Amino acid sequence: MENHLQPQPHLTDREFEILKLSAYGLVAKDTAFQLEIEQSTVETHIKNINKKFGCNKIPGSITRAFCSHILTIPEMVEMIQTFKKKQPPKQPNH
Repeated sequence: MENHLQPQPHLTDREFEILKLSAYGLVAKDTAFQLEIEQSTVETHIKNINKKFGCNKIPGSITRAFCSHILTIPEMVEMIQTFKKKQPPKQPNH
């Protein structure tokens, strides 16, 4: 019986952070704003993530990350709670 499991890719801390934010649904522009980095930097990280997972687009990489347990639901819940705390307060409408 053949082993079809591929080795898990090693992600840098920043790549992992961007992968989680992408899984949350943020696009590169919003991820860049959240992390206070350039959008082009986020896009480069996404290209590297996709290359490591053997995917052409980030949704495929996200799926593979969940299937290989690189991303887990508890990690996403924790990240979402942290992310919500970073949101600026809403300004009242006048």
